[in-house]
Amino acid sequence: MAIKTSQEECSDRRCQAAWVGQVNDVTYKASVGMFDLFRDKKRVKSYSREDAPFPFAYGKGFWDWLRIANGGRGMPNFMKAMQFTNSLMMTDLSCYPWVDLGPDVILVDVGGGDGSAVAGILPFASNILRAFVQDRPGVIELAKSYWNHQNSALVQSGRVILQAHDFFTEQPVWSDQEAITIMRHLNDAVAGHSRLLVQDIVISHACHDRGGADSNAMNGAYPPPYPAPLPANGGLANENQLNAGYSGR
Repeated sequence: MAIKTSQEECSDRRCQAAWVGQVNDVTYKASVGMFDLFRDKKRVKSYSREDAPFPFAYGKGFWDWLRIANGGRGMPNFMKAMQFTNSLMMTDLSCYPWVDLGPDVILVDVGGGDGSAVAGILPFASNILRAFVQDRPGVIELAKSYWNHQNSALVQSGRVILQAHDFFTEQPVWSDQEAITIMRHLNDAVAGHSRLLVQDIVISHACHDRGGADSNAMNGAYPPPYPAPLPANGGLANENQLNAGYSGR
């Protein structure tokens, strides 16, 4: 029996359907350009997000494309898909000593999306006086819907503040130089006792034989591999990490 429900209808009904649409209708379609990309000797060695497979295939960067895709539904669909992805991730938010930061902490999640990370942290940190979720204006508008269902009282009381702030132009994985620029802007805005937590992804090798690649590497750059016969990087379990690089996010 054919499924005739549109991606828009599915994403409004449940986040799982939005994720299926995101992966199959967006990400996998971009794979048709990978062969031509790998034949381009300059692009295949590039670390620029503009030279990732997705913008190569679609002619636009991932975030620029989302703004115009599906008659404006691209970004809402993506955020619903990410809500489903977040629900599958096992994150230990209690591992950081939040209470050691002292009283009346101001937390700012820069590029915080729908604010789901803040929602996960607050139960472990009663000392957080206010938590700001900063992102681009269009994303913050969508985040309001999330908080209306998550815990509207936190927003109404002012403990959680959804703040539109275009901290650059978009929110992909920036190059080293662009990341330094963003960090300098943050450094200029915070007090001397502030703490900066950086969330990043370390992409592991898929093969078990790494040779000498891990010599003199920083601690944690090469985590212990998964046991055979699984791929060393966990395979499908870490697909989202590879998709981020694939899309140029």
